[in-house]
Parts: sequence; structure tokens; C-alpha cells
Amino acid sequence: MSYNPKLKQIIVDGFYDFFKNRFDEDMVFEENADFDFTNCYSSRIKVKGNHINGYLIINVDPAALKHSHPERKYGDEIVEEDLMDWVGEIVNRVLGNIKNDLLSFDLDTTLNPPSSQNSPFEKADDVKTEPETYVFSNGTYQLGITFQADISESVKFDKSA
Repeated sequence: MSYNPKLKQIIVDGFYDFFKNRFDEDMVFEENADFDFTNCYSSRIKVKGNHINGYLIINVDPAALKHSHPERKYGDEIVEEDLMDWVGEIVNRVLGNIKNDLLSFDLDTTLNPPSSQNSPFEKADDVKTEPETYVFSNGTYQLGITFQADISESVKFDKSA
């Protein structure tokens, strides 16, 4: 199953809006690209509400995570704990960016604290729908969003977003 194109666009736009000024070159969405999960930091946040149950996961390679960290511009040393906090903050902000757009489709979501780790998350057992990963790259750095959610058939994406 593939997610509705409007839902996919909301997720991609929310991610892009967050990252558009954090790199020297814009991150570009790469349709059907593969993400290298062998060396990444990940943060997962529960997407739960009326008509939806699932997860939004941000996967970021360590170099991209360091480069996008806000403390980098001050010359501060960025340590492991900073990276773990930052990847959690990213997923929290991206879901915050898309939350209002989801409301236009009657997908009211509750924000929960993210869970972060320095390895990829496995597919969620409590969600039946297969995950999709959306990859962004600027030639130097690669970032990925994995979305996995069960969405009620009563949700209609054919209205304007």
C-alpha cells in the first residue's frame, strides 16, 4: 500500500520546511531513492489520534546531523548527547509542522515525547500498514523520513489541503 499523495506531500513539505535553511545547498526530495540505514541516528514519535495510529521517524546520517545542529554556528563542540537530543527535536518539530495540515483531513494527532537512538528503528509491530521512507539529499548529506501509520478508511484526502 502506498500512502495518499496528498498525505505524502504534507510529510515531505513539513520536513523540507524544517531543513530548508540548515544546509549550504538545499535538500532535494529523491523519489524512489534508497536510504543507507547502516550508520544513522533515528528518532521516532507516535502519531496517534482519531482515525490514525502510527509513527513518524527521522533518520539522519551523523555528518548531516552535526552540520544541521544549531550550536555548530557558535563553534561549540557537539557530542553524542547533543546529537541524540537534536534528532529528537527534529522529529518533534517536523510533526509539529505537519500537525495543522493533518487537521484539514480530520486527522487530529497527539504529540508524545520522541524516542531517539543511534541506530535505525525496526518496523513497528503495532501498525499493520507497511512503512514508506522518503529520502532527501543535497549530494553531501542524506536524510530520511519513515512514515508508518494505519489510517481509517473514513479519511478522505480528496478535499483541498
